[in-house]
Amino acid sequence: MTIAKDTAAGGGRKPGPERTSDILRRLIRDWPGERISLQDLTAVMGERAFGALILLFALPNCLPLGIPGLSAVLGAPIVPFAIGLMLGQRSPWLPAFLGRRSFRKTDFMRVFDRALPWLERAERLLRPRMTFLVDGRAERVMGFLILILSVVLVLPIPFGNNPPAIAIAVIALGLIERDGLTVIIGYLLGLLSVIVASAVVLALFKAVVFFLLHMFS
Repeated sequence: MTIAKDTAAGGGRKPGPERTSDILRRLIRDWPGERISLQDLTAVMGERAFGALILLFALPNCLPLGIPGLSAVLGAPIVPFAIGLMLGQRSPWLPAFLGRRSFRKTDFMRVFDRALPWLERAERLLRPRMTFLVDGRAERVMGFLILILSVVLVLPIPFGNNPPAIAIAVIALGLIERDGLTVIIGYLLGLLSVIVASAVVLALFKAVVFFLLHMFS
């Protein structure tokens, strides 16, 4: 099932390129079913760049929504997208077992009603600059780094899901708008999120070891 594209009304003015926020607003407004699958979302984005799809699935995890399993459901598709970007593929691909996963439209609306104002503000600030960071080999390096962050995002690490999601979303925005400065900011946020996740895992490991030693001593 696909969403019909809005047609431009008279006036003779050629419409500008549709932004990711425009597509999401139309999706929320027009989607006819009660549930939306990951394959549906991928299809709605059509032939858009990997960046738009990666942003789409990272954005909900940037918010402290408290929806159980959200990071796993929406974080998992980022893994194959990141691999495709890393391998230089031109068309996004999603495995069937992931594509069939779905969630309620009401949950989708609740998430993106909160996220869209922030996305629209970010889109107004970005512009093409330092474009060598979003072309060719740099794009493949970007895919590798997003892959690492997406794995951290999917793992059930306490307080460890939002930071990598924010980093992925910033990198994706930089890729969409060809803004190399934004990509660098995303890389720095990604490094910070990996450090935070590693610290949490290390603290949990030490706590488990201490508990076991105390229990058997």
